[in-house]
Amino acid sequence: MEITNTSYKTYLLSPHWMARRARSLKLAEYKCNNCASGKQLEVHHLRYTNIGHEPDEDLVVLCSVCHAFERNEINVYMQKKLADMVFPRNSQDWEDYSRAKLIIPQEYDCWQYRDAIKSICNYLVL
Repeated sequence: MEITNTSYKTYLLSPHWMARRARSLKLAEYKCNNCASGKQLEVHHLRYTNIGHEPDEDLVVLCSVCHAFERNEINVYMQKKLADMVFPRNSQDWEDYSRAKLIIPQEYDCWQYRDAIKSICNYLVL
């Protein structure tokens, strides 16, 4: 079965996916696999080759924050979180962004996201 963006979105609304999602949440004891949060849980596909017949190992439960990181949506996440914080524009000193580092979940290496944080801060600060 070839999965298109439209058919995938339709599948995610299906009773079959709802049941599959519920099973994954139960197996994960309603906690994020990365940070153990119990808030805003989502079920992430690790592979898309078995859509509609996913084995347990193809799915992982993540909170919305960890899911955003997993899907490389850090810029969207960081923009939302950083919008209300004030930082010096175009600072060369990473320590100027120490408060920004606090919003990155502990299991992620803040140095990996240093450039993204700095560029987002510089974009947001007028």
